[in-house]
Amino acid sequence: MKVVLKHEDGWLLIKEVYMVKRGVGRRRSKSKQASPYSTVAESINSPPIDGYKYASKIEVPATKVMRFIIKMFQAPGEAVIVIEPASLETYKALIYAKTRREAERVSKLAESVISQLRTKRGKEAEEIVASEVYEVEEAEEEE
Repeated sequence: MKVVLKHEDGWLLIKEVYMVKRGVGRRRSKSKQASPYSTVAESINSPPIDGYKYASKIEVPATKVMRFIIKMFQAPGEAVIVIEPASLETYKALIYAKTRREAERVSKLAESVISQLRTKRGKEAEEIVASEVYEVEEAEEEE
């Protein structure tokens, strides 16, 4: 899936996610720890949502937004996810898809990803609900 992040005055299109290995502990120690949270992004003028008829939105906690971006980028699908800051504590993720079925599938996937990210060891996941899938209006496409 394509993931686009609003950053200050521009947009960043996530291009790649890769593992970074770094040494842990003392100098002589040969253990390495992998951190899969490194991304490569391209600056773009606006999100590539032309031709996408259906949309849905969901809130993402600001503390979990990068992990959400990585998981959604790695998921298979033809949707575009546009992420913008909503407040200091939350971001809003707008999910655009060409078909209603794809929009519903990606919305459910986003709900489960956020639920998993919020789950702490031994506790049950909170139920997260995305908005209903709706048809994108022409004015929204032009933005």
